[in-house]
Amino acid sequence: MGRKGEIGLDEFDFRLLKELVNNASQTNLMIGRKIGLFSPSAISKRKKAIFKRGLISGVKAHLVPDKCGLDYPVAILIRAKFGPDYIENLGIKLKNLPGVLGVYNISGDID
Repeated sequence: MGRKGEIGLDEFDFRLLKELVNNASQTNLMIGRKIGLFSPSAISKRKKAIFKRGLISGVKAHLVPDKCGLDYPVAILIRAKFGPDYIENLGIKLKNLPGVLGVYNISGDID
């Protein structure tokens, strides 16, 4: 059995997932037109089922820095020793600082 059948999603569900990943703020009508399922209520039911099953954990907004008054986007590198509770001790604390839009963990050598 293919992967799609194993998780119980049909072709419309996969098309819906793709549209939600591309732009989760689309209306159900807009999504329906793109995936060929023209009932907004059917789209709504499928979206609720997808979230309920935990296939999507949330929806994020991507800020436009200059329009939000964030004139100087900056990326910094922090070297830290990996160990127990590394994520809790560093990553989460950094993520919660005002103005921090993202925290990324990179392993390996720096080019």
